[in-house]
Amino acid sequence: MISIQLLGQGDTILPTDWCRPLDYLYTEFGELHLTNAYSGKPINHLRWLRVSDVLGDCWFGKTVGQYHSFPGAGFLEFVRGHIPPSHQFDTCRGT
Repeated sequence: MISIQLLGQGDTILPTDWCRPLDYLYTEFGELHLTNAYSGKPINHLRWLRVSDVLGDCWFGKTVGQYHSFPGAGFLEFVRGHIPPSHQFDTCRGT
């Protein structure tokens, strides 16, 4: 088992943390679905990227809440810990 820490709104973003965009499903009626209708599992199947590869230096030391409240910032999920290579986005190959 591998344990990672899910960063909350008050946690500080470090360049060595990991992040991934959450994949949401919007319906034609403006409803937001965060889980798959069939499996009930979260729709967040994307691989993890190093924060230093995604965000600029200005975000290091800021909180997750500050990032999420910034207009135009995409919604990212942030974690800290060891992410297995099979769950990392390979920035060289794009997978």
